[in-house]
Amino acid sequence: MRAETGEDGRVHVSCWGRRHTFAGFPLPRQIRSAGSDLLAAPVQLVIRARGSGLKEIRSELDMVSAAKHEVRLAGTANVGTLELATQATMEYDGLIRFAPEVKPSKPTQVESAWLEIPLAARHATLMHRPGKWFDDPTCAGALPRDGWRAPSTAYLWLGDEERGLCWFAEDQAAWGLDPKRPGIEATRDGDVVRLRVWLVNATTRLAEPRSFTWASWPHPSSRGPRAGSGGDSAARAGQ
Repeated sequence: MRAETGEDGRVHVSCWGRRHTFAGFPLPRQIRSAGSDLLAAPVQLVIRARGSGLKEIRSELDMVSAAKHEVRLAGTANVGTLELATQATMEYDGLIRFAPEVKPSKPTQVESAWLEIPLAARHATLMHRPGKWFDDPTCAGALPRDGWRAPSTAYLWLGDEERGLCWFAEDQAAWGLDPKRPGIEATRDGDVVRLRVWLVNATTRLAEPRSFTWASWPHPSSRGPRAGSGGDSAARAGQ
């Protein structure tokens, strides 16, 4: 595992078969896996607060520490009366844990907030979500033409036969989302598949700090079986 800062200020973190590029905030601007770029555009964290309009979060990026097994990044930003502090911890196998905290300087009405991951459509033809294949065959397979959405989920993997990206959270259902509205969705938009994860999907009054935690993990994360040992590329991509 290696971390380096380029002359343009971007931070590049590499592990086996994958490379993350960060700039302006501890969210990936690009993720390269198995020799190809997964993202069609940088990952965004967007907040719509009453009186502040729609804001894409950007700030200075700080590399807190870099070791062979772990790299830690941090960033802060302000949106009106909200301060956003985020830490991202990347482990040696490419998994990244994101831990943002929103701190209001005074009670604030947040109309919506979401994480948007714009994936290259050619690398997001397949999906996998929680479910038992024999009970619900739609839990894995091709991404539907009209996309996919749900009130919440523990994880969602999007990819192709060779590579992909898994988003997951232990407690998205505990974020106080409105269950009558989508909490996560993957929609087609030309050459892009937009994975949108809602942090706030209905107007919410924030008077106290609120924390969120999620992770992402690009695949493949290992070389997979050797030729002749069984398995195929589609199976290896999900390991």
